[in-house]
This record gives sequence, C-alpha cells and structure tokens, in this order.
Amino acid sequence: LVDYEVTNYANAAPLIKIVYLSEREIEPDAQLLLIDEVRKRFENSEARVAFERIDTAPVSLTFERNQTQIEKRQAEALDRLAERLQKFTSLRVEITASADTSEREDVAKERETTIAAYLTDNWKIESERVDFKANDVQKREATLMLISRKP
Repeated sequence: LVDYEVTNYANAAPLIKIVYLSEREIEPDAQLLLIDEVRKRFENSEARVAFERIDTAPVSLTFERNQTQIEKRQAEALDRLAERLQKFTSLRVEITASADTSEREDVAKERETTIAAYLTDNWKIESERVDFKANDVQKREATLMLISRKP
C-alpha cells in the first residue's frame, strides 16, 4: 500500500481509492476480498473502492559514450517518475547506473550523481529518498525503480 484517498459525496457513497505499487494488477478475486476488508474497516458496506496501480517496471535511460548530462528524452522520463515521487511521499527511487568498458572510469558514478541532482534540484525530492544500487553491468545506461520507503 502506497496511499489511500477518501472522497465523500453528499448524495452518494464515499469513494476510497487504494494506491499500490506492483508489477501487475490485483486479480479480480483478490480485489473483491480487499473491497470487503476496506468496507469493514471504514464501517460502510456501501463504500465504493477503486484501485490505482503504480507500475514497478524500471525506467531505463540510455547514454552516449561518456555522456553524463540529462537530455530532453531522458528528462521527460525522469519528470514522469518525479511526479509520482512528489505525489506519493512514501516512495523512494533506486538508481543503478552503469558504463561500458570503453568509457571513463567514473562515468557511472557521475550518471548517478547527475540523475539524483536532477530529481533533488528540479523536483525538490529529498535526497534521503534517493538510493543508489551497485551493479556490474557493462552498458551505457541508468535504471531507476520506484520502491517503498524504508521504515
């Protein structure tokens, strides 16, 4: 569970929106069980329940040789991810940057730093919500994944 939102209406049952982080939709039979549980907890058997999934599929950014600056197409992908981070403060982002063997030694680290700075400077995402993950992949890319906030 990432978040929930309750909207009350004067002439209709309340709407409870459940936001969750997953690689796939909740199966219909599981949704029915969750709807029953939500209605019990809100003590309202007429409440309407909706589900919003935040996809956990990683965002991949590709780079030219030794490139560390964010280009327009990369910025657009980062902006979509940052909008979710702003809206749902219980989420974090995990950045995994890599480089191939023909690139400068520290280029992967520079990519991580540039991406993190883009999120913190342009979108005011707290640096505590940006994690870095090491890897040994030899590609000119960075991968960003939304994850739940650590307790």
